[in-house]
Amino acid sequence: MARFKDFNFKLVVVEQLMYIDEKLTPQFSPAGVLKEKGLGDAPWEYAQEHDLAYKAVPEAREYFESLELSDELLAGVEELCMDGGDQVYQECAPVWDGEDDLFDITPLDDLVLLPNLRRVLGSEFLGPDLAGVLESRDITADWAVLFGSAGRPEEDARKAESGREQRLDPRPLRVGQRHTRTNDRLIRTKPPETAVSLASVRLPAPGEEEV
Repeated sequence: MARFKDFNFKLVVVEQLMYIDEKLTPQFSPAGVLKEKGLGDAPWEYAQEHDLAYKAVPEAREYFESLELSDELLAGVEELCMDGGDQVYQECAPVWDGEDDLFDITPLDDLVLLPNLRRVLGSEFLGPDLAGVLESRDITADWAVLFGSAGRPEEDARKAESGREQRLDPRPLRVGQRHTRTNDRLIRTKPPETAVSLASVRLPAPGEEEV
């Protein structure tokens, strides 16, 4: 099993495998752990009452630190997203607004554990030096964009061909300046298979009853 040097980098990988790709199961939630220990089932309240605001809850940190990731799972990671709105951060630190350096990634030594990583979203939060490390490994360093698919024209073409795009619920997950992720979700809608042509619709003439 792979051993990570940087806990914060491991969290980003867990985000991809557990909460995005859903290849790593079951999904962790501190509520279940707290309930088993008789500490209630409300992580936010637990953090507030135990002076754990803006800190990683020990039970969550212990879980993620001991979580084993197989070489096979890591080999399947081709993209990572670094953002303060990642679910793994919400599970690890229920009371956190993304405004401090709690989950900042400093070294990128663990890149060697992801042999097929090709793209990192949100790389602007790494700083120029670390972004340069990505480029030296032929890993595309993209900004966390909200519209389109920057750097992926073939994806844009596929979406345009398959149907229209609609954005729903563009409210920020975190209130903060350092991170920009929202809970935007794209859904593709296709025209109905049995669309009715307007030319085939006959309107009743004046004085004529509708049938």
